[in-house]
Amino acid sequence: MFYFRNLAKISLGQRDLYPRMAIYYVTTRCNFNCAYCEDFGARRNALQPEALALADARRLLKIIRTGVDALWLTGGEPLLAPHLADLLAYARREAKFRSLSLISNGSLLPLHPEILPLLDRLIVSLDSLDPAVWSALDMPIGYADNILDNIRVAARQQKKHGFQLMLNTVITPAGLWRMTRGLRPWTR
Repeated sequence: MFYFRNLAKISLGQRDLYPRMAIYYVTTRCNFNCAYCEDFGARRNALQPEALALADARRLLKIIRTGVDALWLTGGEPLLAPHLADLLAYARREAKFRSLSLISNGSLLPLHPEILPLLDRLIVSLDSLDPAVWSALDMPIGYADNILDNIRVAARQQKKHGFQLMLNTVITPAGLWRMTRGLRPWTR
């Protein structure tokens, strides 16, 4: 609906467009220390505020819902929020968001299987498919294997729970070099 309203506004030369979605940082705490992340990370958790209480978060979602019907929940690591499943259930059933997406590092997915039926999209941030590359990013190799296993399990749950699994990555100069090593440069 907003898409067509925005098209009409653009055709009239207007620039005040309707938002299509909101991004809610459920928590600013994280369980990883990714080298490229400057906002969050386990080493900064003591400096981060606690997540909103569930009642306050519900009030916030009710306000957000008056402006958009698509919500992306992220963090830090949103699976560290103590009331994430309750908040997602509220967003889905009471606030009636049309679309719910969650962005996670995937490490804690096995601890929260109850969230999968509440999602339209599960987006897992992934540093690499190669565990050795993770160690170059100061991440233990075991983390990579664990997350890749969690992604495989979630992928098998998509049809059952009706969500779409997506992978998101940050391309770093070192990663890009590794990815393109041995490939011929593009020619015109």
